[in-house]
Amino acid sequence: MSYNGSGTFLRLFSWQTDRANGIQIRSDRMDDEFDGIAAGLSNCITRDGQSNISGDIPWNNKKITNLANATADSHALNRQTGDGRYYRNGADLTAETDLADGDIFPFTDASASNGMRGTVYSNLKAKIINGLALAARTITAGNGLTGGGDLTENRTLAVGQGTGIVVNADDVAVDKASAANIRACASNKVVTADGIESACAPVALTDQGTVAIDWDAGYYFTLTAAGDRLIGNPTNGQVGTMRYLLVQGSDTTDRTITWANQYLGEVPVVSDCDSGRWYLFSILCLGAGHFVVAAKRAKG
Repeated sequence: MSYNGSGTFLRLFSWQTDRANGIQIRSDRMDDEFDGIAAGLSNCITRDGQSNISGDIPWNNKKITNLANATADSHALNRQTGDGRYYRNGADLTAETDLADGDIFPFTDASASNGMRGTVYSNLKAKIINGLALAARTITAGNGLTGGGDLTENRTLAVGQGTGIVVNADDVAVDKASAANIRACASNKVVTADGIESACAPVALTDQGTVAIDWDAGYYFTLTAAGDRLIGNPTNGQVGTMRYLLVQGSDTTDRTITWANQYLGEVPVVSDCDSGRWYLFSILCLGAGHFVVAAKRAKG
C-alpha cells in the first residue's frame, strides 16, 4: 500500500498500535511497511530527471516557474518563448484596442523554405476579404427583422417590436395581459386562457352606504350588506359589456337594495335580502351614464 489514488500516502501499520496490542517487531511486517514506502518514493517525480511521467499531471491552477526557454518542437513554451514566437507589433498597439493596418502578424508559408514570415494586417485583411468574397456576401433581414448588410464589417439583426411583443435583452416574449388589463380592455396586450380565468375571479366590494363599482376592477362583484344599501353609478363603464353583482345580507335582517340615477328603465326592487336570501344582479352598460340592471334570486 502506498498512495491512495488521490495523492495521499497510506501506511500499512501503526507501530504505536502494535505496541498497544502486544505485537512484536517482525521482519515480514517491517518489509511490508518499507516496501510500501519504497513504492511510494518510486512513484514520485525525481528532481534530476531519472523518472518518466506515467500520467497527466493536474497542476491545480498553479504556475510552473523558472521554466527554461524551449529549443525543440517537443519542449513546453514559457511565456518569454511564446511572446517571442507569437507576438503583436507593440509600437502600433500599445495604446490601441483594435487592429491597425500596420500591425504585423506571423504566419507559416508552406511554399517558402524559411517557413515563418510576417505580414501587416492590411494585407492579411485584404486576402481574407478577397479570398472569402465577403464583400459580395450579405446577411439580409427577413420578415420582422431590421439590419444586416455585407460581411466586410460586423452586422446586427434586430427584432422588430410589433404590437403585443416585448423584445428583451435575451429573448422575445408576448406582452401578456394581466387580469387588470383584461378587465380594463387595455390595448396591445395578448390575452391568455389563464388571464381570462384570473380576470373573472370574484371581487369583493366595500360595504358602505353607497356602494362604489369600478367597471375596470372586475367582471363579477360580491357584496355582503350590513344594512340598506344604494348601489352607486359605475365608473369606467364600457358600452356593450356586462358586469355581475351578487348581494347577500350579513345576518337574517332584511336589507333593501336601491339604485343610483344612472340605472334607467325598469329597476328591480329588493327589500328582503339577508344572509339566507341572495340576489344576483346583471348590469349592462348601454352608454355613458346609462346602465340597465336585472335581478335573479340566487338563494332562498
